[in-house]
Parts: sequence; C-alpha cells; structure tokens
Amino acid sequence: MSQDIIFRPALYLGSIPFEADSLSRAAFARNKLEVLQPVTLCISIAGVKVCDPDCKTVFMAHALRRISYATCDPFTSKFAFLAREANSETPCQYFHIFSTDTQFQAEELNAIIGDAFKLAFAKQRMQQSNNKNINSSNRHEPLPPLSSLHSVELQLPQAQELDSSTLGGKEGPPLHIPPPPSTNPPPEPNQDLIPLQKKDGDTGGQNKEDISCNGYA
Repeated sequence: MSQDIIFRPALYLGSIPFEADSLSRAAFARNKLEVLQPVTLCISIAGVKVCDPDCKTVFMAHALRRISYATCDPFTSKFAFLAREANSETPCQYFHIFSTDTQFQAEELNAIIGDAFKLAFAKQRMQQSNNKNINSSNRHEPLPPLSSLHSVELQLPQAQELDSSTLGGKEGPPLHIPPPPSTNPPPEPNQDLIPLQKKDGDTGGQNKEDISCNGYA
C-alpha cells in the first residue's frame, strides 16, 4: 500500500520559540523576510516533514501528536504550525513559519493539517473501539485517505469569471448594496463656496490648498 502523503511547496521563513516576546518576534521577521528557503511540506496522518524541493533531504520531522496548533494568514500568504521539540529536555515549543505564493495555498495548507488531525483522531478511536469489541462482528468502514480530500500535488485553481457555471450552475447570493446617504454630497470644488472675507492688507497671496479627492471617481 502506497503512503498517503500530500506534498506542497512553500518558502521556509524560520522557527521562533513560542515564549519569545514581541521584540524578538519583530527582529525575527526583519531578519527572515529577506532569506526565504524553498522547501516541500510532506503532510500525512503520521506527521509533517519539511524537506528540500526534491524531497531528498529532510530538514525537520514532527509527529502529529507533537503538533498542537496550526494557523494561516491569507492576507499575507503565511502558514505556521506550533510543535514541541522531540529531543528537548524541556517542553520547548516552536512556531515554524512558511510563506506561500498565494493566499489559496496558505489556506489549503491549514486545511490539510486540519483534515490530517481529524483522520488521525478517527483512526485512533476506531482502533480503541476494535480492541474493546474484538469478538464482535461489527466492523467499521475504512477511513478515506487524506489524498481523497486533497490532491497529492499542488493544483492551482484557474482564474474564471464568476458566472453561473463557475458556481456549479447555481446563481450566487444577491449583493446587499447599502442605501445612499441621507445628506447631500458636498459641492464641487470652486462652486457654491462662500469666499473668506479678506482683512485689510491681505493680498491673498497664499497658495490654495489642493482640495481634489485623489482616488475617488
């Protein structure tokens, strides 16, 4: 039986202790954003391995039982997971941080980790149930592989127009457009403006303030 592993490319930013203060995290971000190392994340219900792009060298490996948290920031295309070091004398935990090309990839990595946790937990419960009912004829249905939920290799979604065919033949939800404001819009520049009264001796030589609204149509 072939191994059920999902492979995803990413850029490794680095690892930082969970107990680090905000200044240490800021310094880490400044130092690491300029040095990004291409890696491949190999994810299964057994754990997560961080390898080189060709999957010939394993940089780190974390069993799933040592991973306590995973998250992503789609707006910056970042993904991270929190894992306890296996060989550490103290229960030290590190955030391992990665960057992806798109927000879709960051969200997908987070979803893959979540599904791996669900399948691993279901497998453990199934084994415990089988041990208790070893003489029972009741048999559980086999769990779906992780590769049935996510493609083994990265498949980027193609850019498509948001029409009925893209939404599976169904019309999307209606857009809720807010009502217009109750007050009248401001007057156009240099129109219907009350001029300021000039004092004696004021020549009005000051430059006019630019009142054009850049970025608004």
